[in-house]
Amino acid sequence: MHTTRPVEEDNPEAKMMAEAGFRSLVVPLHADHVRSIRPTLLLMQAGVFFLLLIGAVNLINLFLIRASDRAKEWRSANQWERAEGMSLGKS
Repeated sequence: MHTTRPVEEDNPEAKMMAEAGFRSLVVPLHADHVRSIRPTLLLMQAGVFFLLLIGAVNLINLFLIRASDRAKEWRSANQWERAEGMSLGKS
């Protein structure tokens, strides 16, 4: 099990700074670096999402057109077979 202990125990300079009243605050730098460009990043993310949405709709449209064409082919082939059957006297 990992136990935490103050830095002052290992570092005499840190102990001296703590005794003088100085404290260190450790925070992630990510929030500081991203704060100024956050609106731009969100706008870019929205743009990428919109492009992905357009691509998905386009792909679905292509699949629907292909299915529609195949259905037309199937119907015309069925009608052709029926017409041949009728000309040969089959019902």
